[in-house]
Amino acid sequence: CALPIFIGKIFPNWSALLAGSAEAVTPGLVIIIWIIAGTTCSLVLKWLRESSKHIDEARRIVADVDKESVWERRNELLDRSRKYGGVVHEAWREFDETLVDDDERLLNTVPASEFFNERTLAPNLIGNRLLHAIPAILTTIGLLGTFLGLTLGLRNLSLGDTPDELRKGIQTLVDGAALGFTASLWGVITSLVVTVVERLAERSVTKRIHSLQE
Repeated sequence: CALPIFIGKIFPNWSALLAGSAEAVTPGLVIIIWIIAGTTCSLVLKWLRESSKHIDEARRIVADVDKESVWERRNELLDRSRKYGGVVHEAWREFDETLVDDDERLLNTVPASEFFNERTLAPNLIGNRLLHAIPAILTTIGLLGTFLGLTLGLRNLSLGDTPDELRKGIQTLVDGAALGFTASLWGVITSLVVTVVERLAERSVTKRIHSLQE
């Protein structure tokens, strides 16, 4: 019984949006927080799929090739990379240019990890400063809601001369604080969700890239 009550408490008063009152600030901020968090998670999943695709393509280029046969199948490998095109072909082309023919052997003058790494295979996901800043932005928007709620509560505060008026004034302040804390709570929750999704995606891609490099 307590869970439905708790869930009902953490959602803002949506009717305030239709009423056009000052309390509409909180549900408005919550909607903004949801949109930013949802868009960020969607982009992370999209970039995760793209990065996984690039890693799989790079792996398929050398799937059935051992070190002894690289020299005689060099052109075939380059043709395979052309089939995939884009990032993978460009990385393989640059890597191929560093290979040196030494008596029917190929020696790489530059490690393959310089071409097949997080920067080339997952540029949008790894080291994205804006992506890393999103959790802090969500928390900041939530805190903004808290300050706005307190401001509304203080603006409407009227202590009066009687105990009833004093009680109503304090209740007004408490209601304003509750409005603000709702936005702050959602800012913290979505910040945690985005951080977890981002970290799991980065860890998955980084692990697969390191496996490819080996």
